[in-house]
Amino acid sequence: MFFGGGFGGKPSSGYNGGKGRNSEGLRNGAKQTRQLLSELPDDVAMLGAKKFPNKSSRYLWIVRYIRPSELKVSGSKTRLIDEITRITRTAKHAGWRVGVVDCGGREEEFCGKGHRRGYKWTTFEGLGGETELDLGDGSNRRLGDEKLKEVLKGRIPEGTVVDVNRVSKLKRVAGKEGGITAVLLTDKYDVPGAWVKISYKDREMGTFVVARGKNLEMGKEFGVKKYPVVVVIRGMGEGKEWEVLGKKEGKDGIEEWLVNTMEEKGGEKGGGGRNKKRRRVR
Repeated sequence: MFFGGGFGGKPSSGYNGGKGRNSEGLRNGAKQTRQLLSELPDDVAMLGAKKFPNKSSRYLWIVRYIRPSELKVSGSKTRLIDEITRITRTAKHAGWRVGVVDCGGREEEFCGKGHRRGYKWTTFEGLGGETELDLGDGSNRRLGDEKLKEVLKGRIPEGTVVDVNRVSKLKRVAGKEGGITAVLLTDKYDVPGAWVKISYKDREMGTFVVARGKNLEMGKEFGVKKYPVVVVIRGMGEGKEWEVLGKKEGKDGIEEWLVNTMEEKGGEKGGGGRNKKRRRVR
């Protein structure tokens, strides 16, 4: 599966109740938070101080900070579950993962530090760090699924997936001698979210490119008869032809095949292949 696993189950969280006239409402909010966390989709990860995205993370992340005060109003828990479920579905199609932080339990201190104090939704894009994501939380507007995909597309780090529509451009991109490049040829006009995810997660292994919309020139170059096709090549030097290391049609088992091919047959990318030690990152 392209999107599996996480950081484990959704732990219960506590809240000390606070003091003053709002404490009862906050306690109720904390209870609602625990219930909410147990009802979220399985592929939503629990995040916090010990497990939070960083520049070495294997995924692009959308993060939701949940505070007990949000859940005091009747019906707010259901609305928030629906919202997180919708965002998770859209994010998955775009190649991102979603995580939540329980700001009313064990991560209360973490949520109160610095810029996170006022955040609801953020994205975390590796070296780009954490950026607020405005989903239009007001009752009269919200960021629709297609618009959200466009926003997320704009936040993918530059160079994660290189768009190639000519063989001459591929020669420039994949021209470094010994460099490993994975080429996706697809009949889709948008970059598939699964390819974005693979390209980011395995970015240290080589360069990842895409040829979209049944590109005739690229299809002819690699003898494509049926889409999608992934081809792994090794550069032979600037302006020279490349060596084809492997070719696979169809979607099934693409990631496993791709990683094995790049690891077993790869050289130096400027970084990729079997000579590059893979790190255990989130």
